[in-house]
Amino acid sequence: MPSTRDGLTLVLRPLAIVAVVLVLYALTPVNAGPAAIAAVLTSLASLGFLLWVMARQARRIIRHPEPTLAAIEALTLLGTLFVLSFSLTYVALSASDPASFSQPVDKVAAIYLSMTIMSTVGFGDIVAVSDVARMTVVVQMIANLVLLALVVQLITGVARWARSQRAAGAAPTAAAAPDAD
Repeated sequence: MPSTRDGLTLVLRPLAIVAVVLVLYALTPVNAGPAAIAAVLTSLASLGFLLWVMARQARRIIRHPEPTLAAIEALTLLGTLFVLSFSLTYVALSASDPASFSQPVDKVAAIYLSMTIMSTVGFGDIVAVSDVARMTVVVQMIANLVLLALVVQLITGVARWARSQRAAGAAPTAAAAPDAD
């Protein structure tokens, strides 16, 4: 049975991760430039960073004494970074072309927009108007499916593998980890 300390860690660490990432998001400068270039550059930088974080988190899960806890933290971090990466893209689009959306999109509105797209709620109060903004929303919709299908499967698979290695008495290492399906 997990201790109270383990339960608090399970709740507080992911919340701390989200808080730190939100502060970094708020402090990230966004420069206006041509809309398509802003969207592409912001998206590519965010994607590269997400892939790097995902690889680091997979290694961390393998080495962590509690792989399930590490997987929960990794999914929290990756999900937050995913939403905020698209949020930054929407802010950059709005800054470079205010007509990209039905209303100006600042950092808070961008998080709201990204979450409504991710959750498929789509309230309709902020709408992509320009072709570049619409295509960026489509890319997020596709990326949402990839995030749910592949990233969650990868992270939970690594945690399962690490737990099975520990149960078998072996010390899991990143070098012995199975390739991602």
